[in-house]
Amino acid sequence: MTELDSLVEAASASFAQAQTPADLENAKALYLGKSGRITEMMKGMAALSVEEKKSFGAAVNMAKQGIEAALNARRQALVNARISSFRDPPTTILSSSAIIILLAVGLRQIGNLQLTVRLR
Repeated sequence: MTELDSLVEAASASFAQAQTPADLENAKALYLGKSGRITEMMKGMAALSVEEKKSFGAAVNMAKQGIEAALNARRQALVNARISSFRDPPTTILSSSAIIILLAVGLRQIGNLQLTVRLR
């Protein structure tokens, strides 16, 4: 197993441990962020020869795609978990507030009040 393969495995494990979207974004920053592991590898390519850049760049891009796939899969899993929590709300307060929000969003004002009515 190469360093890039182990990096993809570590990223996948880190993403799987994330319980909230904020945790997931923090884990993403470790690998794909401005000072992440993949970004550091890309910066290190400047010292390589042209042929080495081609092969190493392709390998890094494959690793990056693997990390992004794991990230997107975990994002979707968190979204699905959130949706299922709305289908089976633990309390009636949540469902009643959701209904109130839906009713408030559905209301529209038709027409405008005339200036004389507004002043009263």
